Amino acid sequence: MRNKLINTNKETSGFFSIILEKLKVASVFILNKEGVILDMNEAVTRSFGYTLEDVVGRYFDFLYIEEDRKRTLPEIELGKVIETGSSTDNNYVLHKNGEAIWTNGESIYLGNETNEPYITKVVFNLNEQKKLEESLKQKNEELEKVNKDLDTFVYTASHDLKAPISNIEALILALFDELSPDSKDKEGVKEIMNMIQTSVDKFKITIDDLSAIGKAAQDKLDHEGDVSFKEILEDVKMNLQESIEEINPAIQEDFSQVPKIRFSKKNLRSIMQNLVSNAIKYHSPKRKPEIKISTEAAEANCVLLKVSDNGLGIKEEDKERIFSMYQRLHNHVEGTGVGMNIIKRIVDNNGGAIEVESEIDKGSTFKVYLKC
Repeated sequence: MRNKLINTNKETSGFFSIILEKLKVASVFILNKEGVILDMNEAVTRSFGYTLEDVVGRYFDFLYIEEDRKRTLPEIELGKVIETGSSTDNNYVLHKNGEAIWTNGESIYLGNETNEPYITKVVFNLNEQKKLEESLKQKNEELEKVNKDLDTFVYTASHDLKAPISNIEALILALFDELSPDSKDKEGVKEIMNMIQTSVDKFKITIDDLSAIGKAAQDKLDHEGDVSFKEILEDVKMNLQESIEEINPAIQEDFSQVPKIRFSKKNLRSIMQNLVSNAIKYHSPKRKPEIKISTEAAEANCVLLKVSDNGLGIKEEDKERIFSMYQRLHNHVEGTGVGMNIIKRIVDNNGGAIEVESEIDKGSTFKVYLKC
């Protein structure tokens, strides 16, 4: 037989006894309409440490943390239950040892067979889930800080390296000017100077790529108004004119569905240039290169930019690698392996996405979803 109900001469009803005895996971308190605890089940002891003697006859606000008591949260909950018949909440419940336990609960206003009004308060202990969420949140914040610090370092390092490499290049030219005419004409000197200049040029390209990575990470994509895809492509063709003349690809464009987009002009140019440049670089020697560029409307307020080629293609296991920094799948062409990483950073910062479909020796299609 369970305890006597406080302020009554009746025992807990059979209905409440079933609730209290059957529920093993959920903690259950029985209160009168004044908020005084009349009964509880054993799960309360397992989750919060209280015994029956600890709680019976006490106003239920001792279960709340001090901050919630100051906000009169117990009184608000009690009033809502009586007024509407039920109330749900997420809040901390104080353990007997003083620890704050995160919970989810529901209170229901009802009566027993004698029609005396009671409140059944059911509480679920979600403390482990809450701790896990907070731990994940903290780790995500730490990871975000590390990434920002890394991006800042890359951007700063690439910026700081530009001056020294320019000085080295100037010193090499000065040294060459100081050489005697006879020395300059020697084949060995010319070869060495050419090798030095090639190394400096590669170094400059690497620094520029690092700078682009850092800039892409830090850019907030300030939209400059509507940008024409055709105009961007023409700029890209001009920048890649030497490669285009050498390879002579058939470039087809179709921007009829979505001719313009509200986007950062410089970032759209960077996306387009890297994709078209890669289509040219990784063409197949077995056939005439073909590059198709198009746009269309997509779901979630996005524009889909597609760049397809009939080039070398990408292995299934390499599709994710291409978006990592310094990952190159072919070594027969010049490059630093950061172009796709730059595109992904720009797209991610914009809230978009990038996908690749590819088949070895048949070609690739890059799908870039740009948020308008």
